[in-house]
Amino acid sequence: MIIMCLFDIFAIFWYNMQQIKRGINMDNKEWGLYTQEEKEALLHHWLHYHGSAIVSGKDIIKFDVVTKKYTDDIYRVAVTGFINQMNAKVLVMALRNNCVEQLFNKVVRKENLNSTQKEIYESYEHEFIEMLVNSYNNPKAPTPLSEEEIINQVKPLLIKRSMQK
Repeated sequence: MIIMCLFDIFAIFWYNMQQIKRGINMDNKEWGLYTQEEKEALLHHWLHYHGSAIVSGKDIIKFDVVTKKYTDDIYRVAVTGFINQMNAKVLVMALRNNCVEQLFNKVVRKENLNSTQKEIYESYEHEFIEMLVNSYNNPKAPTPLSEEEIINQVKPLLIKRSMQK
C-alpha cells in the first residue's frame, strides 16, 4: 500500500514537472495542425484540468501510454464527452478496466457523419479546442469536486487496492 502511494505521488509529481517544463502558450488551431507533442500536452491538460476524475499515478502512466499510441482516438473521446457534457471519467474507467479500444469503437467518427451532423460536430470541436487552449494558456484552479463525488470516486480505488493485498 505504501509503495502504491509513493508511486502515485511520483507520477503526479512527474506530470506537474511536465506542466512546468512546457512554459509556452498553445495556439488555437485545428486539431490536425498540432504537433504530436502539443496534442499530448492538450490531452493531459484535459484529463487533469477538465476531467473531474480522481486519477492515480497508475492511471496517469496508462493515460500517457495510450495517448502516445491513440492520440486522435483519445481526442475523439474528449470531444464526444464535451458535446454530451461529460468529462474524462468514462476514459479513466476504461483505462482501469483495460477496455480503452472498446470505448474508441463506441465513439463517433467524424468521417461517418452526414454533412449536417459533421457541421454540428465541427462547431463543437472548434468550441472544445478553444476552451481547452484558453484554459491551457491561462490556468486557474479547477472546479473542486463535491465531497460526495470524491467519496464516490475514491471508494472503488480503495476497495480495489485492499483486494490486491
